[in-house]
Amino acid sequence: MDRQHLVGCDMELTMQMPTDVEELPALADRAAGWSDVVAELTRSSAARAAAGALWQRPGAVGVLSGAAPVVWVHGATDIEELLDTLADAPRVYETYVATDRPGIIAALQTTGWTAAELMVQLVCDDLPVVEVAPDLPAFTLLGPTDLPDMRELLRAHGGADDDVLENAYGDDFFIAAAPVWVLGARAGDGRLVAMVAVRRQARAAMGFALVVADDWRSRGLARAAVAAGLAQAFAVGAEFVHVQAGSDSRELLVACGFTDVGSWQRMVRSGR
Repeated sequence: MDRQHLVGCDMELTMQMPTDVEELPALADRAAGWSDVVAELTRSSAARAAAGALWQRPGAVGVLSGAAPVVWVHGATDIEELLDTLADAPRVYETYVATDRPGIIAALQTTGWTAAELMVQLVCDDLPVVEVAPDLPAFTLLGPTDLPDMRELLRAHGGADDDVLENAYGDDFFIAAAPVWVLGARAGDGRLVAMVAVRRQARAAMGFALVVADDWRSRGLARAAVAAGLAQAFAVGAEFVHVQAGSDSRELLVACGFTDVGSWQRMVRSGR
């Protein structure tokens, strides 16, 4: 889940805590920010990485193989080591670089990486009141039997390609991504027309896979999905919710109680 945009897809897994991440003070008297998100991404990467798959250095962390490999460059890091590591990790198709690291972005571009979309990093640390339009389909929890419908919605309306669906939304999704909750809304004919997912991490929950069918957009269903996801995340004990989203989703998320704390440049290997 660590690489999931709020509008998009992906996942990860396993169990083991990092040893060199400083414990951050409780959130009681302050808002969640960039450092809190980085700590969650670091802990979650360590927790899901198989033996030998975790790569962690000052300013960077990633999972180099397995389900949905990804690297996050959140601060100053050794550029040559990063480039060498990625050259030896062909299954890492995407890397997220903090936008205040233009030198790293430029170095990646010289070695066959392409700048894709700019991703806004947002957090929400309190359950907001979200006005939801009446007469919309209700959101309910989905399960393993709903996976074919989830994959179809993600493919047809969420931009997910076959690699993403295979690596991130396989038949073992609800086991591999646990603890995860997916909420979906169905039209009167039973078709799944919207979904959103939250994955519980150490102190937070990560929101991802927000998708609304094209013919159901502009009715308030995306807002209702965000509200349902936030309610679920806080109900299972998250101190805050964090998401990475494209700029086109920012206005919706801010209206639903999220705050910008930074941004990432998503980098993809050329040809992907």
